[in-house]
Amino acid sequence: MSISAIILMNLFAAAILVAILATLMLVPARLHRPFAAGHTPRQKLALRKLLHARGSQQPWPQRSSQRGLRPIPD
Repeated sequence: MSISAIILMNLFAAAILVAILATLMLVPARLHRPFAAGHTPRQKLALRKLLHARGSQQPWPQRSSQRGLRPIPD
């Protein structure tokens, strides 16, 4: 096999690999991403319920009777 045939085969193989790699990198851009526009209404409702449940479990913070500046804890 001559050197020119080997070089041509390598160039052909490289072109095929570049085409495969380009295709694999461009596929995600062409796929429909369901959450590209944000969360679905069902997800928003579930998150709202979760936040409401968490908020109802936590006690209300005690208001300080002392107004003004407070020291910063170290």
